[in-house]
Amino acid sequence: MVVLKNITKNDKFISADYFPEGKENERGFMKVDIKTGEVLEHKEAGVMAPSHAKRELRHLATMDDPPEEKTVLWY
Repeated sequence: MVVLKNITKNDKFISADYFPEGKENERGFMKVDIKTGEVLEHKEAGVMAPSHAKRELRHLATMDDPPEEKTVLWY
């Protein structure tokens, strides 16, 4: 599980803080170029969380009005 918070989007990029397993003391950050899907900035947290955060940010970038917070589950 990864929790994305403070999701922000403009016409060029989407970004969010992310928390592996919802742990508030383990904060990562990712900023993704909307056009290319390339990661522009990244402060890593957790082992599995970054790839899931990136995938979800790319998905949220397709929305006109993405939520400010999102929990991503996988198994």
